[in-house]
Amino acid sequence: MTAPSDMATRAVPPAVRWAMVGLVLGLGLWGALSWSLIPQAVDGRLDHIGYHSDTGYRFWVLELDGDRSLVVDRQVVNALGPAKMEGRTVTKDRWSTTLHVGDRTVPLRPSRAFWQVLVSLVALCFLGLRPWRARPSTGTDGLPPVGGSG
Repeated sequence: MTAPSDMATRAVPPAVRWAMVGLVLGLGLWGALSWSLIPQAVDGRLDHIGYHSDTGYRFWVLELDGDRSLVVDRQVVNALGPAKMEGRTVTKDRWSTTLHVGDRTVPLRPSRAFWQVLVSLVALCFLGLRPWRARPSTGTDGLPPVGGSG
């Protein structure tokens, strides 16, 4: 039987690492892309466009009738023009890059924030895929064991 300390130093199997990377990339990129509304279906009346902050970080929110709120990036808000769009019907199919607001059509595309998140996640996942190896055993205080060269 393998001792617990030996088990801790074994590398995580590549299939598990790739699965974790896929999960992190998928969820992270879907979340970042949702700021542009591309993966979401939207159907309702736009009640208000404004800032919201519970944590100190301010972000744009589209408030629709029926108490539905959508967090969006600045690019979507700039395309909508907040003063002109409130009170109009907003519709969009899931994964469509076209948002219909009243009689106006607004094209959607991934924002700068999406690309920044993409680069950051890819860099972090690259680090996670590197084959990390445990260092040689040391004493409990980080020094070589007494009487040995380590």
